[in-house]
Amino acid sequence: MRAIGKALSVVIMVLTAFGGAAIMMMMMHIAADVTGRYFFNAPLPATIAIVSNYYMVIAAFIPLALAQKRDMHISVEVAMQVLPQNIQRHAYSLARVYSAAIFLLLTYTSWIQAETRRAAGSYVMELGFKVPVWPGYYLLPIGFFVMALVLIYQLAVYFSGSKSGLGDVDPWTNGNGHQTENI
Repeated sequence: MRAIGKALSVVIMVLTAFGGAAIMMMMMHIAADVTGRYFFNAPLPATIAIVSNYYMVIAAFIPLALAQKRDMHISVEVAMQVLPQNIQRHAYSLARVYSAAIFLLLTYTSWIQAETRRAAGSYVMELGFKVPVWPGYYLLPIGFFVMALVLIYQLAVYFSGSKSGLGDVDPWTNGNGHQTENI
């Protein structure tokens, strides 16, 4: 089980690095566009289309599973903190079941949308340039699927009672409310 977690962790880190690289490329692309526009009166064509349909999508959806791995998604725990720890643990697992189902549904529907956009050859026109945008639609199901895999893996670890190789944060492992690494 630990080997699966470690492999999944490597996938998450590679996707996160890809997301970070997209942010760096976006910054350089925008800087080059601004420089070209204001100093040479020659903006880079299709900057807005590329930034909004590729860089931003990569940065937002590809490293989505990293937040789950580290248990850093936004959550409201006011009511949960007063419950006994064993009930909290079961509630977190129930939330993971629900979340995994939602992310698998998102994977399926976004894949169908990507296939539809590919078949139509979706593109946008910017400054007279035709920019194909259909490849960017495939980024969403990738991010959603990896997120679902992390949730399913975390559930498998919970039900089997084995150690996680994911290196994820397990909020119920020490009774004082501080999160500890579950390695």
